[in-house]
Amino acid sequence: MQNPSLTILLPAHNAARTISEAIESVLKQTYQDFELWVLENGSTDETAEIAKAYMGRDSRVKVFELGPVGFQGALTWGLTNSRSEFLARMDADDIALPERLSRQIQVFAEYPSIILCGTNSVSLTPFNHVIERKAPYIRSRLITKRHFSWGEEYKPRYFADPSAVFRRCAAIACGGYDEEFELGDISLWIRMLVNGTAYEIAEPLLIYRLTFSSMSKNPRFGRNAMRLRAKYGLAIPSNFDGDRADLVSTVRAESAFWLQTALIEFMSKQLQAGFRAVHRAACAEPHGGKTKHIVLSLARILRKTYLLKLSGTRYLRRPDLESYI
Repeated sequence: MQNPSLTILLPAHNAARTISEAIESVLKQTYQDFELWVLENGSTDETAEIAKAYMGRDSRVKVFELGPVGFQGALTWGLTNSRSEFLARMDADDIALPERLSRQIQVFAEYPSIILCGTNSVSLTPFNHVIERKAPYIRSRLITKRHFSWGEEYKPRYFADPSAVFRRCAAIACGGYDEEFELGDISLWIRMLVNGTAYEIAEPLLIYRLTFSSMSKNPRFGRNAMRLRAKYGLAIPSNFDGDRADLVSTVRAESAFWLQTALIEFMSKQLQAGFRAVHRAACAEPHGGKTKHIVLSLARILRKTYLLKLSGTRYLRRPDLESYI
């Protein structure tokens, strides 16, 4: 039996609440030559059972119960065992728009030399608002590893990691997922782009669900990110403080998540949701009074909003989720 041209790797851990939406969005793709691998890794809820129900409906869906191997371990298993020319990433709490895979495969046909293609995304906030970011740098373009750096050559990339489609041979050639840094997709993208080129599609083709679990809770995330940059010749900010980065990645991760949510809500003029997110951020702070942290949070958001507006970045509220897809 001939292998499909594309295998979608979907790691899933305790995703019973959202995995149906993710799988349904994949099965609605206009591009049909794919198989979907649900890489269930140690869930304690009904994630595996829900995913298995789709195997009877569509033969392209396959569920692999890998045990507690973790997110990166599941992806490593999928990369090693798949045989398709292309691999696609998908998370169990995100939603792919119907044209996503079709547009990405078309890009590979138009640019045969590229090894990775990601797309812009819209955010689905905890308050169920669909919000799109607009900025001058968001345009379809070829990108290199410089887009993951800082300094004079910094050209920010905007594609969401779970929107990526990439050539399996290129990922294998650079050693696959790097166990050293525990940074998931981003370490693979950077190593692939050491000697390759990627393409970003400006059109939002993924709905990225903002959840606290989507932010890294690895206690050495900040320091590992900088080690990765140093190893592959990417610039490091002169004011980088490893201890502070690690602290933000753990103790203040929940607070940082709610501040990010508040910023997006405020910039899209969803004021009530923005203030609710600020309150949640203040409650998550480990030390100090709630009022103090609310004031500090608002000050940070105002400063960031000012800087984003100077750069031409805007956030626009889109129709509700049902009408968007």
